[in-house]
Amino acid sequence: MERQTLQGQPITGTPTEVEVPRKRNRGADSLRVIVALWGENCIILLSPQKRMLNLLKIRNLALVERLEWNLGRGLVGVTGETGAGKSVIVGALKLVLGERADKGIIRTGEDQCMVEAIFQLSEPSVINAILEEVGLDCCEEDRLIIRRVVGVSSNKQFVNNGAATLGVLKRVGRHLV
Repeated sequence: MERQTLQGQPITGTPTEVEVPRKRNRGADSLRVIVALWGENCIILLSPQKRMLNLLKIRNLALVERLEWNLGRGLVGVTGETGAGKSVIVGALKLVLGERADKGIIRTGEDQCMVEAIFQLSEPSVINAILEEVGLDCCEEDRLIIRRVVGVSSNKQFVNNGAATLGVLKRVGRHLV
């Protein structure tokens, strides 16, 4: 069966990464990482140079045992059949941005799940100011690392390997998405 876009146009190959030229995308520096669902078949991630998700690691989240996804610059499109796990990726991103976690997201038979996201920031000053204010380490080499561990008995979150609160994740997340 040939895959098609919502407009009925055929999809050829498997889109994974597309470079967005600056001259066609005026004002790219003012955009932020955008996560959007496109129908039921595709997730679009637009990662301009200002703040960019470089790596997403997922362990034992919902049906995903282990996923390590290196993202490149530009537009990233994820396609898949219904139930392929696209919404798990969106859920993982929400977790690292401070959304509350329900224990039901832990993969059956496991005690905890983990999501880690690494962002490359071209201008980390606002985020560094937040981190300094709450006593956390600033971004080294303009890299921000956020990790959430959701366990059966406890939840933990880390920013640049220092323990953080959900409130800190939400504050930082507002500047990422």
